Amino acid sequence: MHTLTIAPTRTLPVLVTDHPDRTTARAALAVYVTATDTDLQLNQITAAHESYDLVSLAHHGVTATATIEPAPRAAL
Repeated sequence: MHTLTIAPTRTLPVLVTDHPDRTTARAALAVYVTATDTDLQLNQITAAHESYDLVSLAHHGVTATATIEPAPRAAL
């Protein structure tokens, strides 16, 4: 499981979604990017984590930060 978190720079609510794998989380991020007319700017990528700034194509400013990382494991 992987978690996609999109945190807008304004006072909009944070969007958190769980996905079965990293590829599916990336696909969900791509849908969000298309719907919000933004472009991805890579911040960091590791074996387990990736982080992006979402830049408005119209205003050229950062509108949100997105991260994809393994979902936290449930307590046993």
